[in-house]
Amino acid sequence: MKVLPRKPQGSLKPNEIPEGPWQTITRNLITNLSMSEEMDSIFVIVDTKQAHFIPTTKDITAKGIAELFL
Repeated sequence: MKVLPRKPQGSLKPNEIPEGPWQTITRNLITNLSMSEEMDSIFVIVDTKQAHFIPTTKDITAKGIAELFL
């Protein structure tokens, strides 16, 4: 096994701790689930310490996602 020379990567820096809710938000759309005939996807919104799971369909538009988010 040959080791290629690289620059040192440095130490890891932890993420800053948010001061309040809704400062750090991630979202994801999980599709192709067999939950029911009407709903086949889940829109997931993760806040600092909470997760919100919203059932939806995989045919939802960007406007529909924005409305679910609000």
